[in-house]
This record gives sequence, C-alpha cells and structure tokens, in this order.
Amino acid sequence: MGLGALVAGLALAGCGQAAGFAPESGSAASTSAPLPDIGLVIGDRLPDFKVESLAGGTLSLASYAGRPLFVNFWATWCGPCRIELPEMEAIWASREFGDLAIIAISIGERRDTVETFVTEEIPLTFDVGIDPSGRFNDKYNIIGMPTSYFLDTRGVIKEVNIGGMNRDLLVRRISTIADPV
Repeated sequence: MGLGALVAGLALAGCGQAAGFAPESGSAASTSAPLPDIGLVIGDRLPDFKVESLAGGTLSLASYAGRPLFVNFWATWCGPCRIELPEMEAIWASREFGDLAIIAISIGERRDTVETFVTEEIPLTFDVGIDPSGRFNDKYNIIGMPTSYFLDTRGVIKEVNIGGMNRDLLVRRISTIADPV
C-alpha cells in the first residue's frame, strides 16, 4: 500500500472521542442493520433536538420537518471532518439535491472556536449548531467523528455513517434521501 493510500484511508477513518477511540476497521462505517453501541440505526426516527445556532437562535429537528435532512456531528480538531466539510459545502452550494437541508453540529467546543473555524478556515453556509457541553455524545451515542445521519422527509434514518466521507460517498448517502435536481 502506498503512502498516499494509507493517508487517505486514515483520513476517512474518522476521529474518536477525546478519549482516543478509533474505529477498528480503519474505514468509514455505514449501518444497514442494527449494530449495538454505535448509535441510532436505519429505520429509527432521530430523537428531536434543540441546539444553539451559530447564526443565532435555536435549531431544532422539528424545523426541518418535511425536508430530507443530513445531520453531521463534527469537531474542528477532527482531521476527517476538515476534509468532509468542504465537500458538504460544495454539495450544499450547488443545490444539486434541491430541498436537502444540512445541519452540522459541533460537539464539545466553544462558540468562538467554531465561529472562527467556519468563517476563516472552512467557510460554511449551511446551518451550524454548537454543543459546547458535549451532551449530544450521549444522546446520540456518538463514538467517533464525524458521525452522520441521513433522514427522509418523515424524519426516518435511511443511512448512518461513522467516519469521513469523500464527495462520491456523500452523494451516494444523500441520494438515499433526496433526488438530484
């Protein structure tokens, strides 16, 4: 295996929690059947949430009702998140999936850290929530970052991805909840 392939594989593997978890497989994981201790699974409804919006106010799951929704849990220190976020932004900006909504929730970081990151390092124009206390780690059983949930218009989870995604994988996952325009 070449150095480039090794670096790419590690980048897409995902970041563990602050305690140092890393996925055993070394690659992004998708759950299509219930897997214990990984989090919510396909066919479940994502539990409602309210989270502080970086733009001001509060974001809630209910406010996205009737739209396909991509929920991403991430952190500024996470290498795979830094690779994935620009791809998410490019898909969002292109509007290639019409009514798709994206919300990226930063876990365990201060508002000023996230604000600087999304304005100066990797500009994001989709909704960004902040969870400085890290309460979402337990509520959504997040074991690695990034962790992504793809919900249909009824709020049902159609795909779960733990670890980073390149553009092709993002498009495949989003295609399970939204049609290209």
